[in-house]
Amino acid sequence: MGGTLSAGALEGPDDRRRLHRTYALTLASLLLTSGVLADRYGRKLLFLIGLVIFTLGSLLCGVAQDPLMLIVSRSGQGVGGAIMFATSLALLGHSFRGRDRGVAFGVWGAVTGVSTALGPVLGGVITTNWSSSPRSWPAGSASTCPPAGSSAPACCWSASA
Repeated sequence: MGGTLSAGALEGPDDRRRLHRTYALTLASLLLTSGVLADRYGRKLLFLIGLVIFTLGSLLCGVAQDPLMLIVSRSGQGVGGAIMFATSLALLGHSFRGRDRGVAFGVWGAVTGVSTALGPVLGGVITTNWSSSPRSWPAGSASTCPPAGSSAPACCWSASA
């Protein structure tokens, strides 16, 4: 196995179902709470916290040793994703005015749509072709670490809310 979890460890349909539903359930259940916390403690601070939580969840997915660790780590990604999703549009709305705001929202929508469509496809390509063991489930989640981690400095520098 090479120290990571292989697809064979997720043979049961219950484990696979939990893995696929955990992120969406966690994200959806924490969206409103994340928005309230962002209003109370600051959007930029909460966005950065969400980015760190999401990145750590991705890293933990990449080193998962068993199905439970992978499912819990995927849930961590959902927590971070909920915080980032709830605060991102508010940060854009605060940072841009007039026509630029419309353009920023349009770019946000386009990026969100493309990433929602291509994310699972690229994750599948990564897990089937470039992982340490054939069809290693955690490799797809861990692939989000470099972009997420490199986003933090840009967020600290640019977001003004």
